[in-house]
Amino acid sequence: MAEASRSSAYAIVMWSTLGGFLSSAITGAVAYSIQRLLPAGFLGHAASAQLSNAPEALFIFMATLAIPLLETLIGTMAPVELGRAFRAGNLVCIVLAASVFAVGHFLNGGVGHAVASAVGGAIFALAYLAFRSGGTIPAIAASWICHGTNNLFVILLWSKVMP
Repeated sequence: MAEASRSSAYAIVMWSTLGGFLSSAITGAVAYSIQRLLPAGFLGHAASAQLSNAPEALFIFMATLAIPLLETLIGTMAPVELGRAFRAGNLVCIVLAASVFAVGHFLNGGVGHAVASAVGGAIFALAYLAFRSGGTIPAIAASWICHGTNNLFVILLWSKVMP
């Protein structure tokens, strides 16, 4: 039993981290395209703009651990579990979660940011659903790790590419 738990935890960390890198690549490409193809300012500012004056360690903690956990609970778990309660299929649950992410990031960053965040929200919901059969805790962990990895990659790469 302990061996199964270790391999399950390993699978969650491995696949969720990979999902976070994939999410960052896709959402970054969407945001980059929006920034290059549409009028200036359409992308909007980053959701983390309010943290830009925080000390670097606090910024990284908030952007990769604390906020992704909160957003996982509100933007992924709540809509997915609501959808599941109404016997919605996985695609509907993913669309619900992506929509919540889009609205939240629209309010915080504009239309372009909402579009890019909807893509990330869909990937985070997919990570949640991939591990949901093991219960809500593994599902939350998978989505949280995926989201935190995405944000870390955004901080390390995309923030350097896109001002």
